[in-house]
Amino acid sequence: LAYLGMMKDGVDGVDGLDAANSITMSPDGQHVYTAGAYDNAVAIFARDTTTGLLAYLGMMKDGVDGVDGLVRARSVIVSPDGEHVYTAAYADSAVAMFERE
Repeated sequence: LAYLGMMKDGVDGVDGLDAANSITMSPDGQHVYTAGAYDNAVAIFARDTTTGLLAYLGMMKDGVDGVDGLVRARSVIVSPDGEHVYTAAYADSAVAMFERE
């Protein structure tokens, strides 16, 4: 392994990673999603497929813009076809569904 760097909650505008506990990559390798339990959010990153470096794109947060079902998000996956992202949140007892754009 060779260390490339890190993305940290609260540093350089990155948000949604507080108590990060699950990470997944899209089938095409272009995006990475992380569940942040204490932020009640899913952080979204673009991934450089050549270098592996990440760039923060934003987050989906419970209670913002109609998003629901992310309180204490614990798990995140991308569907095999790359069309959807699903999260499991234990405090909401919910699975939230997102369409990838």
